[in-house]
Amino acid sequence: PIRGHRRELSPAYRDAVFVTSRNANNYGNRALETFSIKGYLSANAFDSTVSYIGDLRECTNASGFYGSCSQSVNVTSSRRLSIAYDDAVDRTVYAWVDQDRGNPSNDRDLRVAIGTYNSSYYNSLVTAPSSSLGKSDVSPGLACKEDQAGSGVYDCLIAYTRPDDPKNSIRLKGFLSWNIGTHWAPLPTSEYLFSSSGWHRTASPIALFYHSNKWWMAFKLALATGGGGVRLYSSTTGSTDSWTYETSVSYTSNGPTAISDWTGSNKLSWTK
Repeated sequence: PIRGHRRELSPAYRDAVFVTSRNANNYGNRALETFSIKGYLSANAFDSTVSYIGDLRECTNASGFYGSCSQSVNVTSSRRLSIAYDDAVDRTVYAWVDQDRGNPSNDRDLRVAIGTYNSSYYNSLVTAPSSSLGKSDVSPGLACKEDQAGSGVYDCLIAYTRPDDPKNSIRLKGFLSWNIGTHWAPLPTSEYLFSSSGWHRTASPIALFYHSNKWWMAFKLALATGGGGVRLYSSTTGSTDSWTYETSVSYTSNGPTAISDWTGSNKLSWTK
């Protein structure tokens, strides 16, 4: 599961938890089975209220900028969803690795959608995603802070690994959130390696966050021999080869997650 605090929404829909369903679509047909993302909401930060909202859906046919959405499909992924808040446009950003076994050309697409519709789906309907970000083999890291990525050029960073890279090297892209006709969509930059010096690779989910005027990244280091541990790096710009090693926090993990409020306390967690 992954928790999202969607600041632009009303309190009744703001706090959400998203999980990958254990029940497959097209169950029994192994060539077409996919798994939807399910959502739960709370009106008081999960202190005592919980409501089930069903499938997270992506809009496929919007009418007017942030207008009605006449068609949508389930968000399907076998990897966890990533969520960030872009203060430049006051919208929640969603990123995931698409699962589409019926169409290999779409399978493992790295998808990003910016914003959530107020709809009959109880705020579980996200905007039409971008399909121009390439593909990923891991759950992406995602973080946003206005004008702080790429020396003030971009608002958001996304970290991932490419399926065609046998080394599982971590790569990044920066992007802005723009009004493109009917929805918010990211304008990605060229990708770059997390570090060209090597040994920065993972086969597990990546944690990316912005805190105390720095970008931070944590990942389980993938090595051919044994563990490798969870590594933590920071950068003031998020640019290539500008990352500084901070610490190793564990030697057994299935991939870290992070919680940050930009300033003050922040948390990095992992499971052994």
